[in-house]
Amino acid sequence: MSISRGIITALLSGVTTGMLMLPSRIQAAPPETASTAGGQTNSPVTEVVIPQSVFDLTAKGIKDPFYPNSLRSPVPTVAATTNSVPIAAISSLMLKALSGSAGQRLALINNRTLEVGETAEVTTASGGKIKIKCVEIRDSSALVTVEGQLDPIEIHLRKGF
Repeated sequence: MSISRGIITALLSGVTTGMLMLPSRIQAAPPETASTAGGQTNSPVTEVVIPQSVFDLTAKGIKDPFYPNSLRSPVPTVAATTNSVPIAAISSLMLKALSGSAGQRLALINNRTLEVGETAEVTTASGGKIKIKCVEIRDSSALVTVEGQLDPIEIHLRKGF
């Protein structure tokens, strides 16, 4: 069954004509004048301030709106951290090489090159990251401070280098 092109064109023109014709009782609203708008035209609309949601995950009786039948326990609060870095993290710092001239020495610590006064984040063997600052570079060692500790740590070259 095929419909001729003329019939489709006639139907479409009738539909669009009907869409353009408005009933006589519907009228457009008259444009606002300056006197009816309070003397201001094109004034910006005042913005509505939407408050931000606040979630307290430490409260008891938490109910998940997406899983209302689930049993959720509150997130434990983290105790205040101390100013010490774990001993394992400090022992994982390794001075691999020393280079440079006497005026500008460089130290290679855990595959990161540092000069005196430079701060960097080094990766430990376990994959953790420690932020250190190179304080002094000596003949066979480097003096560094670890973030969170007051006393500097001396890292020596391995034996045989």
